Amino acid sequence: MKYPLYNLTICTGIFFGFPQYSQGSQIVTYNDDTSIQTGTVRSLSLGGSMSLSGMGKGDAFGNPASIYNIPQSIIFSFRNLPANLSQIHILSFSWKNKKSSFSILYHQQSIDEIPNTINAFSGYDSMGRPLLDYDNITKFTDIKIGFLVTMARQYNQSTNIGITLKPVFRKIGNESAVGIGLDFGIIKKYPDDLYIGVTARNIIPVITNWSTGTNEINLPEFIIGFEKTYDRVSILMDSYMQLTDTNFTDAISGYHLGIEYQILDFIKIRGGRSDIHSITAGFGIELHKYQVDYTYLETDDYYAIQSISVQTAVDNIFESLKKIDP
Repeated sequence: MKYPLYNLTICTGIFFGFPQYSQGSQIVTYNDDTSIQTGTVRSLSLGGSMSLSGMGKGDAFGNPASIYNIPQSIIFSFRNLPANLSQIHILSFSWKNKKSSFSILYHQQSIDEIPNTINAFSGYDSMGRPLLDYDNITKFTDIKIGFLVTMARQYNQSTNIGITLKPVFRKIGNESAVGIGLDFGIIKKYPDDLYIGVTARNIIPVITNWSTGTNEINLPEFIIGFEKTYDRVSILMDSYMQLTDTNFTDAISGYHLGIEYQILDFIKIRGGRSDIHSITAGFGIELHKYQVDYTYLETDDYYAIQSISVQTAVDNIFESLKKIDP
């Protein structure tokens, strides 16, 4: 089959249905800061550069083509948003055969113990101040769960292509929603360690259908990026354009810039900047067949986000289990 990913894209659209913007329901368009909410720890420390930062790392968040030829591995990542307001857990498993590479990623973000004061108002005191009946204050949870199912393969000796299917589930209190999206990516290698990547995110927009009748839409985003390596230094830069209305006439744009320096054979330090973040920094340590990555990210709103991930090959886990003496 000459164009397997193209055929898969068409079949996915036919099976799940291409977006239909019904006039009978309210459509809410919004644009997440995806470089904070998603992406690998390495991409966060590189200013949010996602188009090429996942090459060989099993990162399907950025460019689906980046998972081609990755080793069979398991990655666990934990991200803590400011003041423990929200936590993000990511678990992914990657494998390959002779022609293609595959990845399944589980992503969960939750905010617990949110006060619900809708039924707590009990009138006003003599000074006209509102009174609350604290016995009527309940708690609820906002949880978002997503899966990224990715396949990538080599188109020719210098070009990789990939596709990611993204089912999502959302629940806030007693209301819930489901949706699905699709990403496509290309990475091309040029002489002198230069890579250029193009990513189309949400080419089938993520339409999240709520039980309330509201539809939320994540509109398409287009990213072009490059990575250039000079000896021990790698420079990465992304430029993106995100559509902001359902007529596809308005958009926002910006950039992500990162640099990585290998100070020792097993240690890399990273830094970055984007139009959203004031500064990002981090490091990666590869030791004893394990890789640990850490990121510190400070936003223009003066709050910090810290992330850590651990990656190891599946074969290493099996070897460790064999050494256990029951």
